[in-house]
Amino acid sequence: MAKHLGSNTKIAELTSFFSAGSDIDSTDTEPKGQMKTCSVNYQNPTDARKLLTTSMDVASGIFSQPMPVEIMVMGDESKFRLEDNLIRLSQVNAAALTATMKSQEPKLGVTYSHYAWSGVRLEGPSPFSSTPTLRLDVEDRLAVNDIKKNGYASVTTDGKTIKTNDLTS
Repeated sequence: MAKHLGSNTKIAELTSFFSAGSDIDSTDTEPKGQMKTCSVNYQNPTDARKLLTTSMDVASGIFSQPMPVEIMVMGDESKFRLEDNLIRLSQVNAAALTATMKSQEPKLGVTYSHYAWSGVRLEGPSPFSSTPTLRLDVEDRLAVNDIKKNGYASVTTDGKTIKTNDLTS
């Protein structure tokens, strides 16, 4: 995304989903780890009060033309500041998630017979967190009975610290 938009672009949301593979999800036809979708909501460079969205065609790697995003606000709309809900792409280090998740492998290996990342999302501030976080979605099969389960971890935007861990609970 940084190559497409530039690393200084301020974003509100970044979403990417991946195939968990047929060992975990029998309906998955793509190989494990293959990107299925990738989209971003980012600050309009010509009007800083607005957002645009674009998504990547995963087959070609080409991004769609930007489209406007209608911003919806809960609470007093007059006090909403888009700037408070944005982060520069350069401040997001999704690559560090690999090492963070590697540290979880001992626990995951005991709980699950198979598991795979199924999504990485940048989520903006919310009622539960005043700062943006990376949400790592995981699909898995429980080792005890082979039942499919989904979990997630919320990680700081530097990709290094797990804030919420629902992977093995």
